[in-house]
Amino acid sequence: VDIIKIGTDFFASDTWGRLFKSSTNIAALTATYTPTPFGSGNKLTFAHSANTPDILYCLFQSNPAFAKYTISTNTMSALSTITNSVPADGNGVYNSQGGYNQLIVADPSNGLHLMIGEFSGKRSTDGGATWVNYLNGYYSTSGSTNWGGGYVHSDHHYMEFLGNDSILNGNDGGVYIGKISTSN
Repeated sequence: VDIIKIGTDFFASDTWGRLFKSSTNIAALTATYTPTPFGSGNKLTFAHSANTPDILYCLFQSNPAFAKYTISTNTMSALSTITNSVPADGNGVYNSQGGYNQLIVADPSNGLHLMIGEFSGKRSTDGGATWVNYLNGYYSTSGSTNWGGGYVHSDHHYMEFLGNDSILNGNDGGVYIGKISTSN
């Protein structure tokens, strides 16, 4: 379950792909919206950046996995889909392992910088329009697709933007700190 506060509203998700909203408090959360075309039974996680206040980034456990919605200040049903895409790498692979390792984070100071954790870690610097496989311990230890050429273990469970273009990553192999930018 993800819970965040955006402005005066609380948003939450559940393992059945529903979004919840309350304008009063967390105890009053009401399931008011199931994003389409994903439907229920598809675990949902989400992220928000103060830098892009009208956007809610959503990640679902199966493809198409990524969606970007505008946030309505009135009702959840007024969310409108901006885009749906597969956050696939060059091989077309997205694998949340049934939602076991599924997360998305948005940079609070640059809402176009997103990271997705799943079997691999994927980076977008254009608000989810394109994705690069960036954290994958099974790729070569060199090249820009693997956190500046350094090894990073797979199965990503935690990420947090630290500022100064850095992100903290927790995975099955330990904890790493690296850059989000395209330049290493």
